[in-house]
Amino acid sequence: MRQKMVVRLKMQNQKRVQVGLVRFVVEGAAQDSARSLDLLRDIETTVEVNAMLSELFGTVAERCKTATRAICAKDVHAANEPIDDDGGRLHDIFDHAMSVFESLYGIISSRQKSAISDRSLRPDDGVVESFEQVLINLKDAHDSLNEMLWAVLEHDANLSPLSGKGPFTSVADLMAAIKS
Repeated sequence: MRQKMVVRLKMQNQKRVQVGLVRFVVEGAAQDSARSLDLLRDIETTVEVNAMLSELFGTVAERCKTATRAICAKDVHAANEPIDDDGGRLHDIFDHAMSVFESLYGIISSRQKSAISDRSLRPDDGVVESFEQVLINLKDAHDSLNEMLWAVLEHDANLSPLSGKGPFTSVADLMAAIKS
């Protein structure tokens, strides 16, 4: 009888241990799932925001390229007025915009590096690639804006009156013309 009781106690203890073990595993899985859902939400949000930024910078680049082509196709002497006729204010706006783009490039590059070193991200999450696409389009927008600035500067320089002192055959002739 005593042996039967010992066997029953062992079985009850095993059941308690098994129930406790199952509870531990289930609770741990629930915590892991909750953390994983938060991570998945963060991944999805990051990829979506990066897609919007990428599209925005792509649009800026395309519009700048279109404007640059229009400026370059314009007959300078037919229009007979400069594009930046407000004392260089437009030039300052271009410089400021390009400076902002450069700052953004640094910030986004830093975030991409963080994503690369984040061990909770997997290659198939698309986070690193989404940052890469933003950087590509941001660089294109910056470069296109710079090209547009140069088109404006060249257009306006072509409208400037000639000094009538050239062409110069030497540096000395040029320097003499500048001093006079």
